Amino acid sequence: IHESHIRLYSQEEKLWDSIYLLTINDRITDLQDNSLLENYHFYLLVDGEGSKPPKVVKADLYESIGNTLVGSIYSEEQSRFKSINLDAFTGGPLEGYIDVYFDMSALGEVEYLPFLENFSINANESNVADFNVYHMENLTQINGTSAPYRGSIPAEIDSFEQVVRVYLEINNIDPGTGYITIKLRSNFKDSLGNEISPTWETQFFGANS
Repeated sequence: IHESHIRLYSQEEKLWDSIYLLTINDRITDLQDNSLLENYHFYLLVDGEGSKPPKVVKADLYESIGNTLVGSIYSEEQSRFKSINLDAFTGGPLEGYIDVYFDMSALGEVEYLPFLENFSINANESNVADFNVYHMENLTQINGTSAPYRGSIPAEIDSFEQVVRVYLEINNIDPGTGYITIKLRSNFKDSLGNEISPTWETQFFGANS
C-alpha cells in the first residue's frame, strides 16, 4: 500500500472567520483506476492566527495644545455621521492628531509607509478646514519605551491589537461647515500582507460656532 498526498489550492481568496465546505467525490481514481468508496465532506474554518485582516474599530480627533479630545470620529457602535466642533483649530494652521484603533492579527503590525500611502482626510466643501497629514506613529510599538511625538499613550491601548497616531496640520482660518471624509484604502496591508477590505471610510460633520 502506498500513501499519496494531494495539495489543494483555492482559485479565490477565502474570507477570514468563514466556514467553507470541501467535498471530495467518489469519481476520483488512482493510477490503477480504483475509486473512492464514498464521498467525503470536510468543513474548513478560515481562522489562521496570521491571516486575520486589519479592521479599523475606533478613531478619535485631538488638538495638540493641551492634548484635548475634540471628538470621536468613528466607532463601530456609533451612527455614521457625527458632528464635531472645529473651533479649537481656528486661526490655524494648528496641530492636531487622530488616534486610529485596529482589530487585526496579533502577529502583524501597522507600518509607516503602507499606512500613510493609503490614508486620506479631505473636506467635501471648499469652506471647511484643510487637513494636511505630515506624520504617523505606531503607539503600540513605542508603548513602554518612549513618549509619543505629541500627546500621551491612550489608557485603553492594551485593549486593541494596534493603535496608530496620525499627525495633522489643520487650517481653519475661514471657518465654515461641511462633511469631512476619512479613508484607509483597500490597498493597505499590514506587515504580514493581510489587506484591509473593503476600503475603510467614514465621515463627520465639521462645525464651527
